[in-house]
Amino acid sequence: MKFIFYYFTSIFLIGCSTSHLTRSYKEPKDFKISTTKNIVDNSLYSQISLIDSREDKKSLGLLRIGGREKLIELVTETPFKNQIQEVIDSAINETATNDTIVFQLRNIQFIEHIDFFKFGCSFHLRFSTYKKINSIYYPITTIDTTTDINRSLFYSKRKLIRKAGITFQQNIINNLTKAYNKNIAYSLENLSNIDSIEKSLMPLYTDKILKDGIYLTYQSFKNKIPDKSVYVEEVDDEEIYKLFEKGTTNNFKKVRIKKVYAIVWNGKAYISNFRRLILLKKSDNNYFFIGKALSQTQDWRYSKSPIFEIGEIGDFSETEKTKVALTRKLYHQQIDHLNGRFIRLELVK
Repeated sequence: MKFIFYYFTSIFLIGCSTSHLTRSYKEPKDFKISTTKNIVDNSLYSQISLIDSREDKKSLGLLRIGGREKLIELVTETPFKNQIQEVIDSAINETATNDTIVFQLRNIQFIEHIDFFKFGCSFHLRFSTYKKINSIYYPITTIDTTTDINRSLFYSKRKLIRKAGITFQQNIINNLTKAYNKNIAYSLENLSNIDSIEKSLMPLYTDKILKDGIYLTYQSFKNKIPDKSVYVEEVDDEEIYKLFEKGTTNNFKKVRIKKVYAIVWNGKAYISNFRRLILLKKSDNNYFFIGKALSQTQDWRYSKSPIFEIGEIGDFSETEKTKVALTRKLYHQQIDHLNGRFIRLELVK
């Protein structure tokens, strides 16, 4: 009797799953920052002024509709200035002062990706806040956060967007009780070059000579503080093939490249990319390299069940009628100076 019950229950659940795959999707295009019911007492700010420094002020990225090939462009129909003001209005009470907080929106982007067994979407948010006094801007804080949202292939984009809206909201509210730094002052022109100002405080970008060594994290790399001593074998002008950690007694231990962020050898920097160490080149005070990144093929087909199998990179694996492929393609890429992530610029043709 139990067997019959479980059998028909399984059939019912599978039927629900497959009907989910074939139903039509009505996905949102509008991004909305969530308001809050949590009140912030003694807020230092109640008004907002916005400086939008994004390169693309219209698009927030592309999202795939229900796993299909069709992509939609995510936009914001309500201006960010209005949305941020609504969040502040929902959070403050009569104890708030009448001062204005300046938001410099620097990046907000959704990126859909596939990484081995994970189908997901990343949300990157970067903004800086200031207190303006007589045309001078005093910094409050800089927010640079990335939310990696893991989901099933058919997970509703509406939930992804809502989670990102809550992340934005929380970071806005966290700024309402923070005082400004009186010791640092910027002009409006400075704010338009804020990336260069931030780099001027990082040894990686200011020093002409890099220090040889193994750097396990971007934090140590940007500060030029090696985590380990380095010894290299099999190196050419563009790549390092064998990497060793040099001990205090001149003994050598082989290092797994995937555990490394970057290394410097003979004054040249190499970035870890898919178990390869590739030469970094500096131009216009930015670091660039040509490296591989995971890219999704255009061959998408539905499965009869919501289970996918993904094989080795560049291979196809099949679960009934499903074909999902991952390939490594060469891209021109840039190092993000704040967090060390790789920014794809363009596909190498």
